[in-house]
Amino acid sequence: MLPKIIPAIAACAITLSVGFAPVSVSAEASGPDYYRVTGVSADDVLNIRAQPKASATKVGQIPANGDGLQNLGCVGEMSFAEWEKASEAERAAAAKKRWCEIEYAGTRGWVAGWFLAEGNAPAQVSGSKPAFDCAKASSEVENAICADPRLGQLDQELSRVYNLAVNGPNMTADRLKELKAYQRGWIKGRDECWKSQSDLTDCVVDNYALRINEIRTGYADARADDASGVSVGPFPYVCDGLTAVVSVGFVNVDPGVVTLRWADNAVALDQVQAASGAKYEGETYRGKVGFWSKGDEAIFSLSDRGDMQCKQDAMG
Repeated sequence: MLPKIIPAIAACAITLSVGFAPVSVSAEASGPDYYRVTGVSADDVLNIRAQPKASATKVGQIPANGDGLQNLGCVGEMSFAEWEKASEAERAAAAKKRWCEIEYAGTRGWVAGWFLAEGNAPAQVSGSKPAFDCAKASSEVENAICADPRLGQLDQELSRVYNLAVNGPNMTADRLKELKAYQRGWIKGRDECWKSQSDLTDCVVDNYALRINEIRTGYADARADDASGVSVGPFPYVCDGLTAVVSVGFVNVDPGVVTLRWADNAVALDQVQAASGAKYEGETYRGKVGFWSKGDEAIFSLSDRGDMQCKQDAMG
């Protein structure tokens, strides 16, 4: 999910590649679901070109504050293992060779990857109000959700996956009764976050992210329309030295959140800046926990186990 890009070289005409027709280059769809433009001055634009090279035909442009660029895959980037072993000079040189295929405002093609950072899904860009009526907010936590765009986005996303599950073709009367009961209990628990020993906002974020992942995991219909939301997963990861499979879910708000479930453990971690890939860290009941992903590889860190190399299980 997140290549946070090194400051870009200033240029009057910055070049991206985007094409109307398929090109012969094969792109690997890894990294974040959506990008935003970074490192471009406010009075400049990013040119869109037909192939992944600066000399290709220009077919459009993206403003310096452009967001919601759908990631269709990148070429020319290092693997996670190569990045870990590379020097800073080698990483910087590799970054200048990376091109990503994107779709933006109906135009599809290739962009220079060093001018991209993780961005927001179009649904997230368009609004961040919660699904409930803020005029009727009746608790400290509900008022906090109404005042915080990130919390509003999380509430929207939970409402979306919940309604997909409730109204899905696979729902039964017994499962619906169970889901509604659990949801009522979850709301009561969320509203107890004002008692949390940690920050109220952190408590609410964790509750939402874990509940979104819970519903996505338990109800296939909740995963039926991912293009309309900001959550994906769960994805199974197998990690060296860990017998349990790690179930990983992502919620692409700003900053993003990852949920990790393994054995009897469940944690939510906030996204932090990283030179490559998507990195998440947090202090939890397990101590400091980290998850750093790039493509289908990741490093899972536990304070009592250290770093574990992980790979997404294609059979999951």
